[in-house]
Amino acid sequence: MSPGTSPGASSTSSTGEGPESAPTTSEGTSTGAGGDTGETEEAPAGGEAPSDSGPKFDLGDSPDPVDPGSQADKPCVKIDLLFVVDNSSSMKQEQVTLVASFPTFVSEIQQELADAESLHIGVVSTDDYEHNDPACADTLGALVTQTTGAEGASDAVCGPFKSGQRFMTEADDLPTSFTCAAQVGIDGSGDEMPIDAALAALGPDLGAPGACNEHSCERTRCWCW
Repeated sequence: MSPGTSPGASSTSSTGEGPESAPTTSEGTSTGAGGDTGETEEAPAGGEAPSDSGPKFDLGDSPDPVDPGSQADKPCVKIDLLFVVDNSSSMKQEQVTLVASFPTFVSEIQQELADAESLHIGVVSTDDYEHNDPACADTLGALVTQTTGAEGASDAVCGPFKSGQRFMTEADDLPTSFTCAAQVGIDGSGDEMPIDAALAALGPDLGAPGACNEHSCERTRCWCW
């Protein structure tokens, strides 16, 4: 030990048996020492990290491209339209406006869907419509085929329609049939449930055999009526 040095300390010129810091080259790389393998990666000039030094994320396999001829790439050609009409007391003028605009809407939708194989149209109210036909009165989501006795309604028996079901098709006189069914009146509950009514109308319970919105699902449709 040289005079003036502390025990346990070593200078860069000492040859002690303890591990030494690896010298650094002018390019910024170090030579292995102690437990190093001696194989180190050189940093590019300027001190930037290698391009692959960042974290690696497992993103899974890239999805296969859609086959142009597959079913997923084909447009929907069997269309179902569900109208949820508010039959609470404040909606009389809105129902009049809806009915008045429907012929133009039907004409334009038929032009737009000229390649469609079939079109189904149904109407439900925003409550458990008591003026519907007796078999389905007081049932939330039941398609409207009758409006007799409702205030401000068409006050008529509108269906069954040409399909024999509770929905209209292109075989019906759509402006006339829709005008009848959509004028559900304005004496319904003020506790409107439009989302619940729509979900019930499209759900499996009302669509089951013998139920109010019975349908056949042997055909692929956007919705199933």
